Amino acid sequence: MIALFFQISMILIGLGASFYLFYKKPYLSLDSTQAQKKLSVIIPCRNEEENIKLLLNDLMKQTVKPHQIIVVDDASSDNTYNVAKSFLVDVIKVKNKNPEYLGKSWAVETGSKHATGDVLLFLDADVRLGKNAIKTLLCLKELKENKVVTVQPYHQTKKFYEQFSLPFNLIQIAANKVCTPFGKPFGLYGPLIIINVETYKNIEGHYHVRQSIIEDVSLGIYLRDKGYDFNAYLGKPEISFRMYSNGFKSLFQGWTKNIYFGASKTSISIFALTFFFIASILGSFTGLLSSIIDQNWFNFAIFSSFYLIWVLRLYFISKPIGKFKKLSFVLYPVLFTMFIYIFFVSLTKKVLGLPMKWKDRLIK
Repeated sequence: MIALFFQISMILIGLGASFYLFYKKPYLSLDSTQAQKKLSVIIPCRNEEENIKLLLNDLMKQTVKPHQIIVVDDASSDNTYNVAKSFLVDVIKVKNKNPEYLGKSWAVETGSKHATGDVLLFLDADVRLGKNAIKTLLCLKELKENKVVTVQPYHQTKKFYEQFSLPFNLIQIAANKVCTPFGKPFGLYGPLIIINVETYKNIEGHYHVRQSIIEDVSLGIYLRDKGYDFNAYLGKPEISFRMYSNGFKSLFQGWTKNIYFGASKTSISIFALTFFFIASILGSFTGLLSSIIDQNWFNFAIFSSFYLIWVLRLYFISKPIGKFKKLSFVLYPVLFTMFIYIFFVSLTKKVLGLPMKWKDRLIK
């Protein structure tokens, strides 16, 4: 009976944590103010010939046209450069990359040196934009107040393996306090960052985060250290992306990398809440499973109720974050078990000091 009480208590605490972690939905909204500033869009690319075509098509259809579009080809081995060139935008090939810079920081900074706008918009190539996205971003009150804005795009999925991103998306949002009622996010979201040129120059671009593979999180922390504020939004419906569309291997490597470098940035309080959140989700399933094995129908009634509650709860808190199949919520134990597995793979690599592989590059 004590074990049952303890297990139910853990589940209830985790449910309560979910209401705190996903309390609000900070969507972008279209302001009536006319956009005045000149915008330079900078897109770092490495082997993105399919994605860059889609993104540049979106940029050409905007109701407010960017002042400038710069594509930075970061040593691609595919046709990214020629595809970008066909759109008559500024295309720069990265040459003589500074070995001090990890990840995409050098490509981003290289693009910024060619920008002539008042505002810089850093976009990943897999981002997709609705026709009013640029107008919405340029009308944000934060830009007038010299604040930085970052957006976590709405996650579009197509293939079944992409459903495994569900728990990672939720935990990434929770860990960064984007939807909590109190506190501010500590990290930026690399897929979309918009920043005034003056602010970017004052912090010396990406120089101070050049050694970080999760430069977006590190840049957010550095901004706050230097007294600059920023807000984070969810991208639905105007801003979306499709992560890791090249197969399960890319998804596995990508999320392993993010946990490897990002988990230690999370505050202790949010880490604890996230722990109870995950423990409650998996505890409901393990309780249901053990009650079936033991043929304890009283416990079965309790844990099947919790299981159903979590199916519905995960469905509703995921709606603002991404498009996931209804079957994924019914099979949530499989998805969260994979999350736990990737977490421990990442932790093992971290403890042993093993390098990470991402986009054909080994990262130590």
